Order: sequence, then C-alpha cells, then structure tokens
Amino acid sequence: MSGALSFGRGLLEPLWRYPQTITVLASLPLDQVGSTVANVKAARDELGLDQLESLHFFRIIVVDEEPDLRGRMLPPRLIVSAVYDGRMAEFLRALVHVAGERLRLILEHCDGFPVGGGPDDVEAWLRQHAERAKTLHIGTFRDKLDFIKEEYRLRLAIGSYVDRRHTAGDWIDGDVVAIRRDIQGFVRAQGDLPHGLRQGVPWWLRLLETLDLLRIVVMLTFLPMVLACLNVWWFGCSWWYLSWLTPMIFLLLIGLYFLVVRMYELTEGDLVTRPKAGHVAALVEEEDFGIQNQFTMLSTVRESWFRRLNLRFVLFLANGFSKHWYRRGQLAGIDTIHFARIHLIDRGRRLLFMSEFDGGWERYLFDFLGVGSFAVVPIWTNLHGCPKTRFLLSATKGFSQRFLPFTRANQRQTNVWYSAIDHLTVAEILRNAEIRAGLFGWRSRAGIEKWLQLI
Repeated sequence: MSGALSFGRGLLEPLWRYPQTITVLASLPLDQVGSTVANVKAARDELGLDQLESLHFFRIIVVDEEPDLRGRMLPPRLIVSAVYDGRMAEFLRALVHVAGERLRLILEHCDGFPVGGGPDDVEAWLRQHAERAKTLHIGTFRDKLDFIKEEYRLRLAIGSYVDRRHTAGDWIDGDVVAIRRDIQGFVRAQGDLPHGLRQGVPWWLRLLETLDLLRIVVMLTFLPMVLACLNVWWFGCSWWYLSWLTPMIFLLLIGLYFLVVRMYELTEGDLVTRPKAGHVAALVEEEDFGIQNQFTMLSTVRESWFRRLNLRFVLFLANGFSKHWYRRGQLAGIDTIHFARIHLIDRGRRLLFMSEFDGGWERYLFDFLGVGSFAVVPIWTNLHGCPKTRFLLSATKGFSQRFLPFTRANQRQTNVWYSAIDHLTVAEILRNAEIRAGLFGWRSRAGIEKWLQLI
C-alpha cells in the first residue's frame, strides 16, 4: 500500500458506497514484459470472468518501462483492476478460484508473486499489492449486478407483455391504475422476475454516509478554524468572533490558494504533446465494438511539489463531489460514465485514470471540454503536457485543440477488458431501476401515467 501523503477517502466508505473497485499494481522485471504480454493474450479469453456473479468490469494493462521527467526509469507495471459488489476479500477469493492457473500465468513474472504457493498465497499477494483509488466515480450508485440483471429481465418481460395486451386490444379503456395492477399480476406470476422493491439501505449505512460528509466538511474547515481560534486567543477577543472570523479566513485562504495556482500557471513551461506514429491506430482497433467503451490513461504529473500536493487536494474534492453529489448517472453534466477511478502511482509522479463509458471516444472526451469540464480540467491541468488553464478552472485559447492529442498520447492499450453488462447503457440501467420502483412502489395516477411511458 502506498504510504505517500494523502487526503484519504475514509476507511468506512466501502461499506456504504458501492459497487467498489480494486486495482492491483505490481512491478515487472524489464526482461519479462514481452512474455507477460504474451501470457495475457494466451489467457485473456479463458479467465472465466462471466462466472463471477459480483463482477461488473475487469481489465488488465501491461505498461513498459518509461522515464520520468528527470530521466529516471520507472519500472514496468502490471495493472489489474476490477469493479465488484460485496467485500474485497470475498471477491479476490472468488477470482483466484475461478481464474486459477490462467491468472497465475499472467501474474507469474510479477515481483514477489508466490509462484509455488496455494490460492491463499495468491489472494494474500493480491491484497498486498492492492491500491485504493484517490477518486472514484460510480455512475450507477448502489446498483448491484444482480439488481441490474433482474431489472433488465423485468423490463423486457413487461415490454413484451404490454405489446401483447395492446395487440389484443385488452386495454382499450386506458385505465392506468388497472393496467398497472394487471402488469403486477403478470410479474408476480413469473418465477424468474423480482416480486418487490429492492432491499432498502439500512439506517446505519445512511448514518455512515452522513458522517463521511461531515468528515469532509471538518477537513476543509480545520485550518481556518485553528487560525481563527489562535487569533481570538492571541488578541483576547470574545469567542463569538469565531462565527465571522472563520469564514473570513476561509475565503482569504481560498484567494491565496488561487493566487499561488495562477503564479505556477504563468511561470511553468508549456509543452505540446502529440501521440507517436501508429499509437492512435493501435488504440482505435480496440474501440467501438459495442455500446460501451473503456479508457485507460497513464500520465506524468508536473514536476513540482505544489502540483503534486495540489493534485491530491483536487482529487480529494473530486471524490467528495462524486460520492455526495454526482451519483445517479451524472458527473458534472456527463451522463454516460459507468465507473471512473484515479490512482497516483510511483510516489505520486504518475496519474492512472481508468473508466468505462457509453458511446464513442471522441464524444466522451468532447463532453469533458463542454458540460463536464469541471470534472476533469482541474485535475488534468496538473499533468505534464496538458494545456494550461487560468486559475485551474478556465481553459486557455486553443485548449480543446491540444487536449485531445494530449489525451491520446497518454492513453494506454488495455490488454484485457470485460464487461458483464456490455448491452446496457447508464441511462438504461437507471430506467430499468425506475420501472421496478414504479411497479412495486406507491404511485399516484399521474405518477402511474409517467411510469407507463418508461416501458
């Protein structure tokens, strides 16, 4: 586990925020990169991932040796990342059991891998090399895989039933209450469809969620509060001054922060980054096979202590916004992202970004230049070669023309990518959940009419 400075995501977060993600990062000997890539190709179609009932998405990436900004060589990496339901230990145990020797074949050259060990040794090695994401976005918050699959079947069954009844002319009077009651009876007569609402979220998980939000507020206001208390104590003022002194210091610190940001933006060198010949063609070969796509980017962080610290702070804020604000199909206006997560690796010198999304690559990246700029620009502007911004938020002239080539240059080939729900978009998953809620939950006549329009 990385011990570098971090603003943290909270130890209890995986309990109330799910599905969760795990990313295993391991170093490879330089002379074993080629054989590891060959092993991945040989085993990728035989991992048995469709047997893992809790697995949403899975990927493997092999990264070759690369120099950092000071010319120091960073070791090759094998990256294994998954999005899953339930506890990490249970998921890893199931993964090791199902993938078996095929997984061992992929991991056998990684540093410290227990080649002759048993399943428990492999599971322990995976846990030891697991890294928590600094930022995680869940587009379908608390949608477990079994929920998604059974609600998809529910929507198909209801749609087929409604078509048959309309064709037979059984609902000529158009009584929406009676139609809903008829559909309920049909669904309850089917053994393989859900017969009620989803299981509710326990109160103690909602309490943990509220406490996490409180934790974020405390972390953001801690320094202003301490400075305000020192001022009151030093000058002997009444403690009620804290009510206006704390927010005033908070605003002053924000102003100072953006001044420092602007100073760095004005004094840092500017670099135009373009992809190497043939790189984009190789990436395009792995895209647009269906309605879902995946994206992996590995980029170097700008060479300064402030940029590294600033990046961790921005990722902390981004994670807070995502888990308490943008959580049902939306990320700053973008409604196509299933999951996205960001890791800082190599002691914070590189940023690893992975996501699963609907639609094509260009639409996905153009969304980040438009409605979704707030979600990405303040993060990626801390990366070496990314176009500069003004005060971290406002794009400079020519930003969009340089942003897409920069992104392509840092995009990496994903050697293995698996989706358990590759036939569903984010919008469809949310729609299917709403159909289930509307079928079994209380609805007024007007609400039933709106519900029927979803079918």
